[in-house]
Amino acid sequence: MGASLETKSIVDAVYEVLWERLVTGGVPLGSLLTEQSVANEFGVARPTAKAAVERLVSDGLLVRDGRRRTHVLSLTRYAIRDVYASRLFVERPINEALAARGVGVPRAATDAIDAMLRHADAGEAAQVIAADVAFHRVLVETYGSERVSRMHALVMAEAHVCMGQVQSHQLLSARTIAGEHAGIVAAIERGDGPAAARLSHEHLARAEATLLRNLFGDSSSEMADT
Repeated sequence: MGASLETKSIVDAVYEVLWERLVTGGVPLGSLLTEQSVANEFGVARPTAKAAVERLVSDGLLVRDGRRRTHVLSLTRYAIRDVYASRLFVERPINEALAARGVGVPRAATDAIDAMLRHADAGEAAQVIAADVAFHRVLVETYGSERVSRMHALVMAEAHVCMGQVQSHQLLSARTIAGEHAGIVAAIERGDGPAAARLSHEHLARAEATLLRNLFGDSSSEMADT
């Protein structure tokens, strides 16, 4: 076998290993991934490989082309800008609204910040990304709209890949990202809606611009003046 599978469900085990590779840049963007190659690597039946691959397609980390072949998600300029713009439309007003409500921030959000730093110190890139995603998810879910949470979850599937590129190329340190998260939390906690909105915008715009510059040499982000 090409990898050790330590879980009750073999499908879950294959899925988890592939998920980590995809979000940490362990598989080239846009590359072909076949069910047979997955089955061969892990020494599992093809239906098991198919089930794991289908979950990754559902997550948005793998995509089907017109010939029904499965590829790793590609990050074009448009895709990156669209992912971050979509996140901006959801996260900025929500964080501003949370500050205005004065409801505070759930412990899970600060726990996610602590987890980012802990996993970064341990060199666990996939867990850093998971903690980053968890932070933003907690804030959106605190807003209390199931539909908005579902929309955000859909966007965050592709955002995993963007975050993975940022981490795998060490474009922004986990401590920098965690510090920006802490700033957003502080603004929400003190009820400063405009600051929460501004810091949310700056946080996403910096990540987008950094990624575009690294992948395409772009000098600025379209979000800069949004």
